[in-house]
Amino acid sequence: MPENLVINWIGENLQRLLDNNKAWAKSITETEPEFFTTTAKAQHPKIAWFGCSDSRVPAETVVQLGPGEIFVHRNIANQLNHADLNSLSVLQYAVDHLKVEHIIVCGHYGCGGVLAAMSNDQHGLVDHWLRNIKDVYKNNKSTIESSAPEKRSNLLVELNVKQQVYNIAATNIVQSAWAAGRKLEIHGWAYRLDNGILNDLKVDIKGEKDLSDQIYKVLPVLPGNEESKRKRLKFSDNNNDELQAYCDFEVQVSLPDPEYENKINELMHLNKQLLSEINELKYFNKQLLSENERLKKKLDS
Repeated sequence: MPENLVINWIGENLQRLLDNNKAWAKSITETEPEFFTTTAKAQHPKIAWFGCSDSRVPAETVVQLGPGEIFVHRNIANQLNHADLNSLSVLQYAVDHLKVEHIIVCGHYGCGGVLAAMSNDQHGLVDHWLRNIKDVYKNNKSTIESSAPEKRSNLLVELNVKQQVYNIAATNIVQSAWAAGRKLEIHGWAYRLDNGILNDLKVDIKGEKDLSDQIYKVLPVLPGNEESKRKRLKFSDNNNDELQAYCDFEVQVSLPDPEYENKINELMHLNKQLLSEINELKYFNKQLLSENERLKKKLDS
């Protein structure tokens, strides 16, 4: 719900924030009395936004959307790292639970994270995070270094956004939604701090055919195999002694169910064979112990 933007320089006066909040809530309820009671029940955004943490690029403000209309995740330099459980959890919740139809990755020109990644200076822990942007630079080095020096950082901003779009598309979260027939599109934008305008980078992924490379394609999990199937195979002898071996395995494949069951049956057959061999070894072990005892008695006499 668009609101007129009023910039107040708060400084140290935090009470001003609380006062602003009360005035804002009052203005909303005066315009739409049931707004908060309605939005408190559930959220149904159609858009997920992955943006930079920079305070000058507030997602809801720059696209003039209100509470409940856009699901937002922000971090330094708008990264979607496949080892980052935070971003992946947000992505999964947006796709699987909120059923969003559009994912927007939004970077911004003049991004401090991108500028830091282009340098060789140390910045602390954040350097590990920015390593991904250095990889983007390396993979596009000839393109970047053939451009004018003053344009290189903005070019890397755009290339970084595009890479994060590709990273999101490469997740099994997104590809499982496509396999289920869901509408889910991923877009890349960049925001200009100097004029407040969003630049559409024309990178739009609407299905697996748009992946940057088919190596990133994830085979769908077919009906009947949605949840990982877990079996526990227990090996023990008939005497209930302490010999037990456990084998846990988790399978998540796109094989038809009959073929999957055949694999399970084959493993169970191997289990029985192993159990038989274990019992046979125990039998020979008992014979060996008996013979050892007999020889010991003979030597003692």
